[in-house]
Amino acid sequence: MTSGAEVALDDHAETRWAPSQPRVLAVDQDAEHLALITRTLSHHYEVQAETNVFQALVALEEDGPFVLVICDLRTGGVDGVEFLERALEAHPETPRMLVLNEANLADAVEAVNRSRVRALITKPVDPLQLLRRVDEATAECSPTIEYDTFDSDLFEQPVALASG
Repeated sequence: MTSGAEVALDDHAETRWAPSQPRVLAVDQDAEHLALITRTLSHHYEVQAETNVFQALVALEEDGPFVLVICDLRTGGVDGVEFLERALEAHPETPRMLVLNEANLADAVEAVNRSRVRALITKPVDPLQLLRRVDEATAECSPTIEYDTFDSDLFEQPVALASG
């Protein structure tokens, strides 16, 4: 279950979890690289890490919203550009970042044109550069993006935080 603060809408309503940090979806078939991304971002973001692109597609729909989607170019099954293109179609307001094994201009141009990525970063990833690029990519996002998909009745009822 997602970490966060428990929010009780009223005595009879279901309990929901409000995220305590902005959420990032990171996709990479390389588990070590994915762990590096997660460790680097975990102090500032809640990272949902997926090594399987098909599970990431499900997560994009069921576990979102996310303030950023990061994907490696080589994901296995579906390439990273195609995955980010699907992310664009499903959630055009969510910024996308592509990770490349090397600075390849053709791949970068394709990523920008097809999936409108906001940032590119090359492997091996420098943790400080990654954090800086993620912060830049998410800076233009509305701070309320993580609540855009909640039911409208959430804002029509008094909200009380449940004690812990």
